[in-house]
Amino acid sequence: MDEKSLTARQFTNLELENWKRSIYDIYDRMRAKAQSPYEVEYGGVVLDVLPNVYAPEFFDDSLWFAK
Repeated sequence: MDEKSLTARQFTNLELENWKRSIYDIYDRMRAKAQSPYEVEYGGVVLDVLPNVYAPEFFDDSLWFAK
């Protein structure tokens, strides 16, 4: 399959706004939780999560990156 055969899905304005709102919600929840460093066990791996860092419980690929 070459690049030319791939077409990008077009999103409606409402879909884009809903996606943005969900991303902003994740950031707000991360900021609220991480006012100071904390420890979390994720998939058998203990991680130190610092403020302003992507928290593992909000992203599915965190365990892969941690390992």
